[in-house]
Amino acid sequence: MKAILRLIDRFSLISGKVSAFALIVLIVVVNLGVIARKVFNTPIAWNFDISYMLWGFLFIIASAWTMLRGEHVRIDVLTSRLSTRVKCKR
Repeated sequence: MKAILRLIDRFSLISGKVSAFALIVLIVVVNLGVIARKVFNTPIAWNFDISYMLWGFLFIIASAWTMLRGEHVRIDVLTSRLSTRVKCKR
């Protein structure tokens, strides 16, 4: 069981590094598109498609790393109104 958990943690760390690289690629692609459109007056046809797909990929792959670090956004609208005794049972 611990081997499986270590494997999942390793995958989460690798996904964090991949998502960091994907973010850099996304920034470069968007900036190239803006420069091509504004400076050279020739928009890149695939710019929107690639940035759209990279954003989706980045969102999905970074979620494993975020979950590993415990930094997902939590909304405690209901749990904040519960008593301490009930909260401890979760």
